[in-house]
Amino acid sequence: MADIPKGIHYKITHPAHKLWMIALVAAAGSALCIGTLAFFDGVAKGDYLLVAPFGATMVLVFGLPQSPLAHPKNVVFGHLTTAITGIIFANLLPVTFWSLGLAVGVGIFLMIMLNVTHPPAGGESVIDHVRCSYQYSLRVLSNFCR
Repeated sequence: MADIPKGIHYKITHPAHKLWMIALVAAAGSALCIGTLAFFDGVAKGDYLLVAPFGATMVLVFGLPQSPLAHPKNVVFGHLTTAITGIIFANLLPVTFWSLGLAVGVGIFLMIMLNVTHPPAGGESVIDHVRCSYQYSLRVLSNFCR
């Protein structure tokens, strides 16, 4: 049987099995994604898109794409659930050690109950609770902050 050259479609649908190739694709994808978010934040002159847990999200999305925790539904709705939780806590409670812990606990509870668990999103509740409480919030969500 003749050796048929494999095109780009085959290479995309059959990813590399060599560790260095997986690491290279994960690094390039993560760098491109975070760089793009940072670029748009710079153009918009604000903190619209880039938050710290997104770095950990890149590890799951690009490094472990087969993980259920890296599925798009979990990434988007996990972050959204905990961001809303943090904003609600910011409007109801002052920032204390117990309110931060409670915000994270409630965010994790909601992610599990909604079947959108995404571990990096757990930190989103803390960030939004602190930012909204100190009026140093994400400008996109600032209407929901005190």
